[in-house]
Amino acid sequence: VGMLEVGTESLLDRSKSVKSHLMALFAPHGCANVEGTDCYHACYGGTAALLACANWVESSAWDGRWAIAVCTDVSDAPKQYPFMNGAACVAML
Repeated sequence: VGMLEVGTESLLDRSKSVKSHLMALFAPHGCANVEGTDCYHACYGGTAALLACANWVESSAWDGRWAIAVCTDVSDAPKQYPFMNGAACVAML
């Protein structure tokens, strides 16, 4: 894996990027040299992450490694709308 892009509307705890948390899963396998960022943007974060991965693969910077786009969000709606609460995540290779 050479690129990990995260697209979301929500920070995990407002102090550390989601990518930093995900990189902890790669470290035990010796995969520490991974490009990428978190893209925080309402409704567009996941699309931006996927497009960034596609652009990286099409660029001269691509070295043949995989790119992963992770799209996630947590909905925290007001109490009067409990049906709007939830969470979802998808990862695309």
